Amino acid sequence: MLGLKEPEFLFDILLHGGTLLATLLIFWKEIFTLLKTPRALLLIIAGCVPTAIMGLFLIDIMERFWTMNMACIGLLITGTYMWFTRYVTKEQLVIEEALFSTLTLPKAFLIGAAQGLALFPGVSRSALTITTALLFKSRRVEAVTFSFLLSIPSIIGAIGLKLYKTPHLELNSIPMAAGFLSAFVIGIPSLKILIKIVRQGWFFKFSYYCWAVGIAGLIAAYTLL
Repeated sequence: MLGLKEPEFLFDILLHGGTLLATLLIFWKEIFTLLKTPRALLLIIAGCVPTAIMGLFLIDIMERFWTMNMACIGLLITGTYMWFTRYVTKEQLVIEEALFSTLTLPKAFLIGAAQGLALFPGVSRSALTITTALLFKSRRVEAVTFSFLLSIPSIIGAIGLKLYKTPHLELNSIPMAAGFLSAFVIGIPSLKILIKIVRQGWFFKFSYYCWAVGIAGLIAAYTLL
C-alpha cells in the first residue's frame, strides 16, 4: 500500500527490544523486589507459561497475517477491549507494599494468555495485559507493573526464538539499530506517561486512538489501492 513494504516481523521484535531496555530502567526497583519475593516470581512464571506455549505454536503462523488490513482490525479489537477499563472502580488506586498482592496464579496465567494474543497483528501486548489485570480487579499500579515485568522474559524469548529459527538471517544493521535506539529513547518517557495515565484511571481513553488509527488505516487500504 502506498509503495511501502509490510513491516518485517524481526524488525518489530527489535523495536520491542528497545522498549525492553527502557522497561528495565523504569522498573529496576520492582525487578529487585521481584527477585526477592518468591510468590511474585511464581506469578510471573505462571504468566509466562501460556505466552511461551502460544508463541511456540503460533509465531510462524502469525507472520503470514502481518498485513496492514489485519493490523487495523487488531487495533479496533484492542481499542474495544480497553474501553471496558473505564468501569474499573476507584478502589483500584489503593497501593499496598506487597508486590502483586491482588493477583493469584489463575489470574496471572490468564494475563499471560492475553499477552500471547498480542502475536496477532495490531494487537497491543500492554493493552491486553493491563486491561485483563484491571478487569480482574488488580490495583492499577500492580496491573501496569505486572504487565511490563511479564514482558521482560517474553520479549527475550521471542527474540531468541526468532534468531534460532533464522540463524543466517541478513540484517540491515543501520535501520535495525536506529529502530532499537528510537524505541529505547521514546520508551522511557512513554512508560512514565502510561503509568501515570493508568494510575489516574484514564487508560480507556487510548481506545479513541486505536479506533481512529484502525478506521483510518482500513479506509486508506480500500481507497488507495
